[in-house]
Amino acid sequence: NNMPTEEQEKSVEKYENELIKLIYDEIDYEKTENMTKLQKRIMNKKTDEKETIRHLTCEFKNLYENPKLVKFKSNKIIGAEINEQDRVLITDENYPIMPQEGIVVQKKQKEIIIEYCNDNFLKRALPELCRIDLYVKESTYNRQLENLENLTPNGKYALHFALNHENPKNNNKIKNINFYDSELNIPQREAVEKSLNSKHFFLIHGPFGTGKTKTLIEIIRQEALVKEKILVTADSNAAVDNIAERLKDTDLKIIRVGNDKKINKEIKEYSLSLQTKKHPLYQKIEENKNSLSDLYKKLNENDIEPQEVNNIKFKIKQKNEENNELYSHIHKDIIDNHKIILTTNTSASLDMLTDYPFEVAIIDEASQTTIPSVLIPIAKASKFILAGDPKQLPPTVTSNNKELKKTLFEILQKNFPQQQRLLNVQNRMNEILMEFPNKEFYNNKLKCGEEAKIYFLKKNEDPYHHKSPILFIDTSFEKNNNESQYKNSTSIYNNLESKIASKIAKRYNQSGIPKSEIGIITPYVDQVNLIKKHTSVNVDTVDGFQGNEKDIIIISMVRSGTTKDIQFIADSKRLNVTLTRAGKKLIIIGNTKTLKQKKIYKKMIKFCKNNNALRYYDKNLF
Repeated sequence: NNMPTEEQEKSVEKYENELIKLIYDEIDYEKTENMTKLQKRIMNKKTDEKETIRHLTCEFKNLYENPKLVKFKSNKIIGAEINEQDRVLITDENYPIMPQEGIVVQKKQKEIIIEYCNDNFLKRALPELCRIDLYVKESTYNRQLENLENLTPNGKYALHFALNHENPKNNNKIKNINFYDSELNIPQREAVEKSLNSKHFFLIHGPFGTGKTKTLIEIIRQEALVKEKILVTADSNAAVDNIAERLKDTDLKIIRVGNDKKINKEIKEYSLSLQTKKHPLYQKIEENKNSLSDLYKKLNENDIEPQEVNNIKFKIKQKNEENNELYSHIHKDIIDNHKIILTTNTSASLDMLTDYPFEVAIIDEASQTTIPSVLIPIAKASKFILAGDPKQLPPTVTSNNKELKKTLFEILQKNFPQQQRLLNVQNRMNEILMEFPNKEFYNNKLKCGEEAKIYFLKKNEDPYHHKSPILFIDTSFEKNNNESQYKNSTSIYNNLESKIASKIAKRYNQSGIPKSEIGIITPYVDQVNLIKKHTSVNVDTVDGFQGNEKDIIIISMVRSGTTKDIQFIADSKRLNVTLTRAGKKLIIIGNTKTLKQKKIYKKMIKFCKNNNALRYYDKNLF
């Protein structure tokens, strides 16, 4: 490659600094947003299991000679997803005023050490019982910042491509591929071939039902024939586990690195922590843990001499250091002996993966992840492959900042259209269901696979308008169809629609469709909770349903008779996800008068009308 010019180097540095600033802006925004929410939660003595630890006792101040550190103890295992480096609020359980800010320094099963941000506060007596609430998930942001501040040449390269400084190269050496999966279609095979032949990067654009994961599995297996170390990541644990589950039946040696609590039970045996426990050296760690337990008991005895205290403290320090070394040794041994390392983008920054020169990073959900996040795995490998669908959900950005929402996938797709392959044969839904999203979001580039062409419910299975796989139930002429809002809630619900949705689900179940093949999607959390009271089928938000599919999908649009803007549900990427989860039947419940305010819904309602699939709500029918 040509060496980047000094000017290009400067513009990459400028870009890095802009990304760093965007992360700090995001942290500040979250602080402001979360403070109000948390103060309300704390004052009302409410709990969020993932974000709150209750009824903690304070151990002692001046821990490790640091006046700002306080140790909190719990009498049960701490289940909250609060990690080291996260910013938290500490409050008195009995007098929930004046929350204090702190940073988590260490977290164990039943204790947590926090460094207070305000040391003046610590001059007073600490409360008898405390609660801790997650304030900002700073551990994630810190890893992104650390990666950007020490960006490797591989990471910088990716930014050179993003800034269009140079063209990526392809080797085109690999011609006759012996495919493991004989069922791959032509676009999938081409995506595999081009990924293997690319020298720097390749993009796989995989819309709904086009076999994106299937293609990635083939690429991983092919790359494993010639590469020593492969890093496989995604933004979410679920997506990483999905790939791991499909790889476990191959002959590849895989290891799943990450938070044990978030790893799917199907692949627990491939997790680093389980493999660590099976390692011959782990026995020594167990022995040290038992010795430590005895030493701590001795330390708490009343008649202990000062000299003996120092002696015990020294031994404790020694044992802990020895265990840390043993863990490092075991982890290195395991990672050395495994070719495929699977983890989330964020966990790819863990110390144990620092020294490995990965030859390729394969990143799923790349259109759903911010640039600072995707750069963590990219910085570790000399080549990267991104897979995703920019027409579906964008990255989650709390501040909604447009700059931070731009993904590397979309930038590279625009800069280098030759470095991508669209998987364009979809096998999830029949042609009629596919027609509207295909036209609106994919410029009619998708084709319906042969097997999907016949995905229809049988006449006796379909109690609602069996002549068409799509049905729009219009509630605009109903009197009691208005949306409502609970006090203190930012979400919205609609009583009438929740009753219709659960009734339809019940009728399909009675007509022989298993509950596992019926899903209800709605954009608002309060509507999800309301519908869940009336049905046991899977009910979730649009974001919760991403990557999921069912034979029958019922959508409750919620918005009705409102004067407020309905932009949230008119976001085309969100709508695309909603409309593309169904295989055989899609039923939409909504108020056409309200929805028609937005162009995209106007088009969708017209499409339903043209397909003779628009029906007014009639309580005798539904």
